[in-house]
Amino acid sequence: MINKIEVVIISIVIGALLLVSMIAIATSDKTGPVITVDDAIKLSYTAGQDESVLLQGVSAYDKRDGDVSSSLMVESTIIKGNVIKVRYAAKDKHNNVTIAKQYREVAYNPGDGSQPPAEEQTTAPTENPETPAGEQPQETPQGEAPQGETPTPAATAPITDEEKASADAQGKPLIRLKQTEMTIHVGETFNALEAVSETYDASGDISRRIIISGDIDTNTAGDYKLSYLVTNENRVPSDTVELIVHVITN
Repeated sequence: MINKIEVVIISIVIGALLLVSMIAIATSDKTGPVITVDDAIKLSYTAGQDESVLLQGVSAYDKRDGDVSSSLMVESTIIKGNVIKVRYAAKDKHNNVTIAKQYREVAYNPGDGSQPPAEEQTTAPTENPETPAGEQPQETPQGEAPQGETPTPAATAPITDEEKASADAQGKPLIRLKQTEMTIHVGETFNALEAVSETYDASGDISRRIIISGDIDTNTAGDYKLSYLVTNENRVPSDTVELIVHVITN
């Protein structure tokens, strides 16, 4: 039979365990940092510049870890005319992630990389004096778009065995998109998941673990960027890949 001393010892042990559990729950960190944007700082961003330009005047503070501004990143962007809308994300030392609810508007300059108007891109075909009258001109070489038409972006290559071996060695998954850029018309239905070509991880099928960041308004013409990654069963993320979606008017 258990004597009184043993009962007291067991009670003390149980009480101590309960106390430790309560302290752990009370002190556990489940809240992400607070992201603050200094609206007094007006930014201008030119296409091709490093994204660090867009982080100026932004800070992140966590109630437990203090200043975690070094974790700040551009979570998504939306380009509309001469304005680029930027949304930020940050995480603390316990991997609690905060994604800002509001977009920051920054003046946007397409720079030298902007596409000239269509009429400037079109080159009038030159006559071939060697082509006899009445004969059909030569066909456009395979893979090239006829003049005046926008070429379809080439599909990305499948994940190779070498890439899989490298991923296995690093213990991280892979994700591949069908293409990195696409064009749809205003009002057209768009399913972001359909842009994914394949995922890979040594643990097996991880397609249900795909994470997509960014917004797209199919009712408003503009250029939108979506970011894709996938995690494996150990929550290790893949490298991020991006899809640029051009929404154009009919």
